[in-house]
Amino acid sequence: DARDQTAVLMQRCSAMSDLKEGDWICSGCYDHQFAKNDSCRKCGTPKGRVTVASTVACHPAFDIVEPVSPEEVDAFLAEHTDIQPHAAEKLRTLDPRVQRVIIMKGSMTDARDQTAV
Repeated sequence: DARDQTAVLMQRCSAMSDLKEGDWICSGCYDHQFAKNDSCRKCGTPKGRVTVASTVACHPAFDIVEPVSPEEVDAFLAEHTDIQPHAAEKLRTLDPRVQRVIIMKGSMTDARDQTAV
């Protein structure tokens, strides 16, 4: 991840918009997997059903993800007080299933320099 919480969040949002045909989300740990992977490179969960769609919001890879609640998004943002408003708004506008994957990537409290960007 990057140097500050805003950059980390923006990088995570960007990564979720880069899913290619056949890419999938691990049902075990919600990590983004490339189409070539037969199992999750992070936790070893086998590849599930994969189909193709044109946008992140409707990408079938997110079908296995339980949508996050607005309260969970609020709690995540409250935990990371150095996130700039434009990054928080970007997270809030994403599909709730994409939000869950981003939040599940873990805390950003250990970002090295919270004022770098």
